[in-house]
Amino acid sequence: VRAGERVEQGGFAVVGVADDAGGRQGHAQAAAALDCALKHDLGQLALQAGDAVAHEAAVLLELRFALAAKGALAALPAEVLRNRPVLSMGLIGGRMASNAFTGVEERLQDIERQLALPEEELVVLDRGWFRRLPANIEMYRAALALNAGDPEGTIAHADRARDRAPEDDPLTRASAAALSALA
Repeated sequence: VRAGERVEQGGFAVVGVADDAGGRQGHAQAAAALDCALKHDLGQLALQAGDAVAHEAAVLLELRFALAAKGALAALPAEVLRNRPVLSMGLIGGRMASNAFTGVEERLQDIERQLALPEEELVVLDRGWFRRLPANIEMYRAALALNAGDPEGTIAHADRARDRAPEDDPLTRASAAALSALA
């Protein structure tokens, strides 16, 4: 679903929203549209909305609205997440931001599995976030280790996160450094 595009199924509609500078209202509309499609089990419409929200989720994460994204992302069917690593990472970000650590390591492993697939088998709408995934996997593992009381593991994962972070990703580098300092 693209900005301004309307897709209907079963009497419900999803309208693509523009990614504007203010963004918050558009992102909330995209998440609400996906939530509606999921609640009413609209199948293909949920998949299409999932693609729209994949981009929106990346923007939400960029703006640090992971908690707002969490509800819509958590409701996505497994089939939507199986080849969408950036969207899957958005779900992890929402879970971690709300102190919901159960299942995060399994999701990180699933993203690693996805990254081993040929890139043409993946749905990636935001190349910038896609390039950050290896570093973010390690950053979230550092956070999990810190939460588990494992300072050595925290520092090791944080070091790998910094090593894997693209040059244009100061947020991941700073987050990894903060996690190391907390350990």
